[in-house]
Amino acid sequence: MTAPTQTLTVTIDSATAAKLQASVDAGTYPTVTAAARAALETWYDPVQAKEEIRRLWREGVESGPGRPAEDVFRDLMARYTDIP
Repeated sequence: MTAPTQTLTVTIDSATAAKLQASVDAGTYPTVTAAARAALETWYDPVQAKEEIRRLWREGVESGPGRPAEDVFRDLMARYTDIP
């Protein structure tokens, strides 16, 4: 069952409208409405965002020791340099 919908009229600047249209033109979304809906669905309130950041931070700390970024990038370059 889908959630009930409500039609709203929202005014946005031309740069934002262009980004929405570009996502449709690229085939990412079927319509500008779908693109706008996806953008709004990812909008967090500040409390939820902080909780999510804390959860992700804990998850990272609990996953074990880190590695220097230089080592990670060197390994990635070695792995993916020869891919056509």
